[in-house]
Amino acid sequence: QVVQNFLSNAYKFTPHHGSVGVKVSKLSQNGNVIRIRTCVTDSGPGIPATERGRIFQPWGQLRAGEHDGTGSGLGLALCKDFVEKGFGGKIDFTSSPAGSSFFFEIDVPLSESREFELSPQPSFKPPEYLLRHLEATEHIEDAPSDQVDVVIVDDSPMNRKMLSRILHLFGVTCESFENGKEAVEHLTGTGDRFVRCRLVLLDKEMPVMDG
Repeated sequence: QVVQNFLSNAYKFTPHHGSVGVKVSKLSQNGNVIRIRTCVTDSGPGIPATERGRIFQPWGQLRAGEHDGTGSGLGLALCKDFVEKGFGGKIDFTSSPAGSSFFFEIDVPLSESREFELSPQPSFKPPEYLLRHLEATEHIEDAPSDQVDVVIVDDSPMNRKMLSRILHLFGVTCESFENGKEAVEHLTGTGDRFVRCRLVLLDKEMPVMDG
């Protein structure tokens, strides 16, 4: 729950070209108890010095994030109680203009060692015809058109291209936009041209205007 909260905040304040990482490390060991640290690091703008003192306070809501996410301001306060009162651990963070790192440390008892074998998991392999088609359509780009079957709206260029290439397999014509505002302008005719379509596939969280 704490890691999920850290990740949610990291994503919220990290720009689309940034990165978020998770690291779990062993700090020390005393008998059969080890001290571990779990850290979530992001490459966002960092936390202003004026706001750092209330990070773990109830209702300590900061500014809206890069992905227009807001919350109740209770998340980190609950994490602090959960770690410190529930596990007797430590929770803290570091921050700079290059990003932030939120971490917690708790003592974890080791379980009895058991030898076991992992059963092999079946791996997914796309059908050969799909692989051949994706290779053949690698350089296909959606040409602007006023009439298409599907409009794709996603801020990830990779997602737009991959989805378009898969749809081409079924003879589906596509037009792509990188945010909701662009799509709405073209679908309503308020942009530079009017695009008609039968279906819109859109991402939920995007900059400017989400799904």
